[in-house]
Amino acid sequence: MPTLYTWHSADFDITADQVDRSKSSYSSSVEGYEEKISALSNHFGTDQHVFCFVSPEQHVYYETDRTVEWIVEAQDEDLLGYVDNGRWESYLNGECCMIAALRTGFTGIEDWSAILKLPVPNKRLRRKRSYRWISINRAEVLDDQVF
Repeated sequence: MPTLYTWHSADFDITADQVDRSKSSYSSSVEGYEEKISALSNHFGTDQHVFCFVSPEQHVYYETDRTVEWIVEAQDEDLLGYVDNGRWESYLNGECCMIAALRTGFTGIEDWSAILKLPVPNKRLRRKRSYRWISINRAEVLDDQVF
């Protein structure tokens, strides 16, 4: 059972809400993002998924629009796959194909993410923390719910 960490805006509930990719900051900052994420969704047969860190140390800077951290204890059936983050960035920049970034399991890649199906069942939740952004690498915890 991997423990996963995913960050979202305060108005997005991973246990209930539908993903609206147009709200993502990547949608406006990465050329062709919506088409590329749509290709990923087509590959998995669903557009209801989120990227998750597999270690809390991977989250090295704060995005002002993502102030809520969800910590999930996932089961294998909750996961669609894994991503080599370096190759995913290359894919987003048009430098490689999507398939080169995908993995079916952990393969020893140092920087990787898991793709989690939505909605997340409540029984998988471990923690939900809300933050106030102070700087790019510092935030204050406003609320901490343990499930």
